[in-house]
Amino acid sequence: MIPSSPRPTYQKRLQSLVQDALVFANRLGFDVFNALSLLDNALFLDDLRFGPGDGHLNYYLFNYRAMPIAGGTNENGKLDSEGSGIALVML
Repeated sequence: MIPSSPRPTYQKRLQSLVQDALVFANRLGFDVFNALSLLDNALFLDDLRFGPGDGHLNYYLFNYRAMPIAGGTNENGKLDSEGSGIALVML
């Protein structure tokens, strides 16, 4: 049976990718693995037991211009489960 939406397949693949990255990081002796609560990361943060941070993060992209991207947290500070349809992995 073909799913009516590609979202469940996308979510499963994204969770598998991040889970593999967590396993490799553990094998290499890393003790911290951070993920931002934006874009489509809400599709794996809870299931892979990422804990919330303090909400204070500054990051800068120079010489880069983009339209606003939905996703992240809502006005109550909860993960936005709708997502943006955009996946971004920063290593």
